[in-house]
Amino acid sequence: EMRTGLAKIRPVTPLELTRLAAWRKGKLYFENQPLGAVVEELSRYTDAQILIEDETLRRLPIGGTFQANSQGVDALLDMLHEGLEVRVRRDGDARIYIEGMAGRR
Repeated sequence: EMRTGLAKIRPVTPLELTRLAAWRKGKLYFENQPLGAVVEELSRYTDAQILIEDETLRRLPIGGTFQANSQGVDALLDMLHEGLEVRVRRDGDARIYIEGMAGRR
């Protein structure tokens, strides 16, 4: 059934357009999004459970374009590990723990 008056029309932001264009190419684009949200979106493309227990880490702003598949997940984990020195620990294939900065122990 048609219901009018509920749709809100608003301008699309450049960020949304970039994300949409990336999504059409099978990629996910993030710009200063909290790691928690990035992981939530990317975890749809892997069978592994990705766990972040550190609240500060969940809020870490992340940017980048990742493939919407398991390689995208691996690319994110590599970026965290190599680029940001975040500890990534794999528990077999089932779980991946993102554990805080490597240098802070």
